[in-house]
Amino acid sequence: MIGVWLLVLLLVGVPDVARLIGHVWFVHRRHVLDHDVPDDLPMTAGEWLADELRLYGLAERIRIVVTNHVTSSQDAFHVQRGVIQLTEETNFKRDPVYWAIAAHELGHARFRLDHPASIPLSITAQLAKLFLVRFGLGLALGNTLFAIPLATQLAHWMFGVALALHVFELGDEIVASTFAMRMLRADTALLGSHIRAARSVLIAAFLTYLLPFVGYVVMFSQWWIVERLTATPRMPSGGVTTLGLVGAAFASLYVLVFALAHLAAAARRPRLLNLQAALLSISWAICVVAVILLGWDRHLTTTHAWIVMLACSAAYPTAMIVLALSSSIALSVFVGRARCYDLGIELSSVFRSARLAGAETTKAGNHWLKTVVGDIYGPVPAARRIWELNKLAILALVIAFWL
Repeated sequence: MIGVWLLVLLLVGVPDVARLIGHVWFVHRRHVLDHDVPDDLPMTAGEWLADELRLYGLAERIRIVVTNHVTSSQDAFHVQRGVIQLTEETNFKRDPVYWAIAAHELGHARFRLDHPASIPLSITAQLAKLFLVRFGLGLALGNTLFAIPLATQLAHWMFGVALALHVFELGDEIVASTFAMRMLRADTALLGSHIRAARSVLIAAFLTYLLPFVGYVVMFSQWWIVERLTATPRMPSGGVTTLGLVGAAFASLYVLVFALAHLAAAARRPRLLNLQAALLSISWAICVVAVILLGWDRHLTTTHAWIVMLACSAAYPTAMIVLALSSSIALSVFVGRARCYDLGIELSSVFRSARLAGAETTKAGNHWLKTVVGDIYGPVPAARRIWELNKLAILALVIAFWL
């Protein structure tokens, strides 16, 4: 059964693999363009961004934070905090490639502030997409046990709606890049070669969002694989052994305590959700899988089958770990090969000087990042609290197992 699940995961995981390929290509293309174009612009990307914020009257509403944290540093606009976060690499570069990246984040900020209604719409679309992918995957995996045609079709529809919602993400990126190119073309310091480099890196960045969309299309075109895997029901195991019942008891207790604690925290003390440890979540997902494997044929009824399939969606974190390991192994040769040809950032003298002069700025940015990431008492978005409702999916299976 694990082998069948892995086949389903590999198909459903095509968009994630496509995103990784797109990201590797973007990083490579960014570094190639960085070496092709000299760092000879009159100011760094961070200084240009600060000037643009003043030009558009946004200096009081948005601040710039520079970070170089190994795992958490990124170029991003944090709409809820009013912060544009730039990596050290982007901020201190006098290169049109990095001006384009900074301009792209400013494009996000301008659009969000000009159209505030887009913020809840985007959050809702992302949340709905996560729910649909999660429960669609649960139905696809669970139905390899029961072969209910309606379940396979419903999973297909869920992924179809998720595909449609992905268009919102593509639209956001197109709008941000359009704003960025307009701002860059209006700057007299940029020559034609600069504009072409900026456009090229923005296209490469867009591919990190377009390729997953193509991955969804590929998944849809090959959905017959899932249909074939869910065409024949699995033979019942014949019951649970005494040792199995002991294991199920421990797993059920952990699942119940963990799920109820999270649901209570989401309803009454949402900030407690920040205390969640990754190890506890992974242990919970493993216990979920254990209960499913032990109790999927506990009651051979259609109702029980749907309860099991919905519970499979709660194993999403474990499924993603398995998928990540599989895709990492499959793509290790590609990634390793790409790194051999990657030139890395051009460590020009002007970049090194700017980075050295802005060391305190980066230090302050890292402190901000540490505060944000480590703030266990910080506010928890409503979307996160709604997301915790997915843990209800496993409670029904635990109850059904012991009835």
